[in-house]
Amino acid sequence: MRMRSLSFGVVLLLLAALHVALAPSDQAAAQEAGDDGGALPLSVTLTSSRAVCTANTLTELTWTITGGVPPYRLGIDGVAVARTAASHRANCGPLATDPESGAPLPNQTKTFTATVTDARGVSATGAVSAELAAPLPAPTGVTSSPLRTAIALRWDRVPGTGPTPTPASECPCPLYLVRWRPIGTETWTTIVHVDHYSNLRGAGFYRDEFLEGTTYEFVVAALRGAIEQETPAALAWSAPVTATTLAPPTGVRATATHDTITVTWDPQPAAGGYVVSIWGPDGSTFQEFTPDGNTPHQVVFHDLPPGTEYRAEVMVPAAMQSPRTEITVRTAAAPPGWVPLPRGPQNLRTSATHNSVTVAWDAPHTGANDQYSVFLFHTGADREPTATDRREHKLLSGAGVTQHTFRGLAPATTYRVAVRHPDIVSGRVEVAVTTLAAPAAGASTRPVETECFEITPGWPICLTPAATPA
Repeated sequence: MRMRSLSFGVVLLLLAALHVALAPSDQAAAQEAGDDGGALPLSVTLTSSRAVCTANTLTELTWTITGGVPPYRLGIDGVAVARTAASHRANCGPLATDPESGAPLPNQTKTFTATVTDARGVSATGAVSAELAAPLPAPTGVTSSPLRTAIALRWDRVPGTGPTPTPASECPCPLYLVRWRPIGTETWTTIVHVDHYSNLRGAGFYRDEFLEGTTYEFVVAALRGAIEQETPAALAWSAPVTATTLAPPTGVRATATHDTITVTWDPQPAAGGYVVSIWGPDGSTFQEFTPDGNTPHQVVFHDLPPGTEYRAEVMVPAAMQSPRTEITVRTAAAPPGWVPLPRGPQNLRTSATHNSVTVAWDAPHTGANDQYSVFLFHTGADREPTATDRREHKLLSGAGVTQHTFRGLAPATTYRVAVRHPDIVSGRVEVAVTTLAAPAAGASTRPVETECFEITPGWPICLTPAATPA
């Protein structure tokens, strides 16, 4: 019993000594936050997402707090930050300027300061600085290329755009902010454009979401980082450029005689040219029209077969987005004594050496278009060519171009040669021709000539005489 009392007294003495050792302020802190034991000194490290901060744009700030006793209270430049926040966006502020000239002062920086306070009321600060710079220059040389519902822009590249590429990066991927709105409206559509296809001199933008026949206003700004899209008023914008999307031609109409069709239409905004075509049961033809501001918007097709229905189309060429309008028209009946024009290549003739074949012909009629397709089939004379047969093809055009030579052929070999004239009534003539035998050393041969005669229109008869020594 005496031993138990002694042990209890020792405990009381120890508790009294501990009470004397604690200062009143420490007792209060211990009661509020508990025993902090060996807590490390409180500190905060602040980090900015941008080494170069464009004036009046934002930067993303993050922090690391160590030591002290949680929970913590954090403020950045006097602004309280929520305990659950992972980052904080702060404005980089304006550039200081010379009071006399108004020009920005050189070598400016922006410093952000964080203050953290722990549960004991102990505070610590940390800071980070970034270079403060003027916005990147406004892009220049902005041009537009409108299609039907798509618009492409080009401009001169602005150095310093976008994030700095890593050594392994294949693309610096410059960043731009592109804004547009229909003329007469107030609301802008804005996107960050990552220019994957930029080169050292130019940048480009393409988007397919516009309304046809509508005029839009575009402006472009260069970005050091995507976060700058949040403060568009702080950026340097290009001069506005407009683009009018194309629309199907309006007011398309046609008149006809027995052998002509005249197609007329209204001028279209933003159309730099037109292609006017007609299709009949036996072929088609077209004409190109470039407006000059004075000539009426119309084309005339001549030498058409009478009493025939045609499909007429006016198109504004714009790659895969070419708007077009189509109507039908019929030529009048043939007048008494009307004589049809010859169709297809006329007077086809060929000549051959041991390794070449030359084919020549005359135009179907005066005023016929000067386009021809010439084919050489490796099929021989015993059958008609098929789609899988080997062939050589040449498209010829130009006034007076009515001859072509195929070279590099095999000796003593029969080929089929065809000439086609694409027109509103297309025509084609075809003939078999055999190259000469390979000449002996020192010998020469005279080309074999083939002549074609057309007894019945559209059905030529071609004769090839036997080869004779030179």
